Amino acid sequence: MDSDNVKIEKEDILKNIYFIAEMAQNTSDKGMYGSLAGKSDLMGGIFDRWINVIPESVIFNKVILPKVSNGHKVTVITDFYKYNPKQDTIGIAPDVIGLRIDDKIIPFAVFDEKWKPIDGAPQIEVKTFKKSQQMVSLRDQGYVGKFLVMVESNFRVDYLLPFFDSKYFSESTYQQMIMEDNVFIKSNNNHLISHLKKVDTSDASLGSLTLLKITETSEFEKCATYCPAGISPIRINSIDEKKVKQEIDIKISDMCLKQPSGLFRFKNEWYQNLNNKVILDFYCDHIESVSIIKRNKMDFYITSPIDCIINNFKLIANRKYKVSLMELNREGSKNGEYFMQKELINFIPDMKKELLCALAKEINKEF
Repeated sequence: MDSDNVKIEKEDILKNIYFIAEMAQNTSDKGMYGSLAGKSDLMGGIFDRWINVIPESVIFNKVILPKVSNGHKVTVITDFYKYNPKQDTIGIAPDVIGLRIDDKIIPFAVFDEKWKPIDGAPQIEVKTFKKSQQMVSLRDQGYVGKFLVMVESNFRVDYLLPFFDSKYFSESTYQQMIMEDNVFIKSNNNHLISHLKKVDTSDASLGSLTLLKITETSEFEKCATYCPAGISPIRINSIDEKKVKQEIDIKISDMCLKQPSGLFRFKNEWYQNLNNKVILDFYCDHIESVSIIKRNKMDFYITSPIDCIINNFKLIANRKYKVSLMELNREGSKNGEYFMQKELINFIPDMKKELLCALAKEINKEF
């Protein structure tokens, strides 16, 4: 399969369904951990908070491993162990703990009172971001030398619907729910209430996944903006043409420094009235032409005598634009984290070839 975009089918996540159901049923056994830590959740809430783990195996089994299988049946092995939630010294299991090649198991890590990598085996971190998310991030957890597989998920809002028996959405059930308008409605000229539509069960997929980028964690960190514990990232949320009276004339290039990634970072003097906040690096192709003509706390206004691009937005010459910023509040965070606007991940070096070669080496050395 050559496409980096695939559908998620019911069969792809049967093990995840089983795992979540078992964890929901046995919270008094070992307790929940990580994304399952909220013990007040019912099973539906657990699904919603666990859903970003589901794509790990799907993206490998459907997109990555078919490129290097070399005629063998190769599937990824992910972690289905349960952990004592009070133990914080065992480390974090790799997202890919090994491969199953035909009937052979090739471990990438083993548990010896804590998780330890196998010498020479690829270490892989998988991060999934929802399609609606505007930022990608990586927590500062010492991911030295790990590949980073970045995936975008686009689950249906009703992603669990395909698991329901079709009898729950029968015509007879629908007919029983049709309200008697002549009895209950005196006036509805403004269409304030309406009838239910029939539930569409024709789509059996749960949504789709897109492979965004394969790189190394260190390369991502070099290109991203680091926010220490308690520091909140601010991103460019939107750029809209606006009529505004010019109040200042400051070259934005005088307020920024170009980073090795090719992105631009605001200097310290930009941060008046923005304590404990960091604006994410941004892209501009003709930054020397862009002038700031007005500034508020969480937005500023710009213009340029020539056409140019900021992030993925095109500015037309001599027009005025409002750049709106948005903050992700991390005041209570206890860990550092690297952030980047999703539309700029093309600035991260691509290491897809290197990961495929590492996986192919593990597969081929067994035969």
